[in-house]
Amino acid sequence: MKKYLILAALVVLACASAAGAGDFRNVEWGMSMREVMAAETVPLEEDDESDVPEISCLFGETTVFGFDCELIYFFANGELKQARYFFFHETQNPNSLISHYEKLDRLLMEKYAYPLTREDFMEPDYTGDRGTGLVTGKGWMFSEWLLPDGATIEHELSGDNNEPYHCIDYYAPGGRDLLDEIEERNAKKML
Repeated sequence: MKKYLILAALVVLACASAAGAGDFRNVEWGMSMREVMAAETVPLEEDDESDVPEISCLFGETTVFGFDCELIYFFANGELKQARYFFFHETQNPNSLISHYEKLDRLLMEKYAYPLTREDFMEPDYTGDRGTGLVTGKGWMFSEWLLPDGATIEHELSGDNNEPYHCIDYYAPGGRDLLDEIEERNAKKML
């Protein structure tokens, strides 16, 4: 029994050290836009077209594990609460998206262990190939990790109208709830 407790403690420590203290790339949760711009190695631009005044964004282009993507930082009330890799896909074969997703999911599992949630869904009445089903909104692939510090990682592949949606979102502890609350409050103002 003592061996199992020691092994469990080592696994928790390994996950905690792999995850860091909620850090993403070179930045810390709660940083200001200015601090993120100073710490980030990728040139970033501010998105000044936000429909939600309390949420602002910085974005730039980068490469993650050999895949081109947009890097987006989201700030709520001036503090970093979310970061996203949004992957560009210029392919005629939607099935190639699946292997891209699976490669990134494996890499995330190597760093953060097995996800808390893992879904691979396709509508029961859909009869076409899997990749086309994903980019036409008939299904999705999704994994979610809850890190020891309360941060969350979500990896998703889906789509609509033959446009793939593939991203990895990193949320600060409590970040997703705060962003959702701000967006909901803002949406209610529009009613």
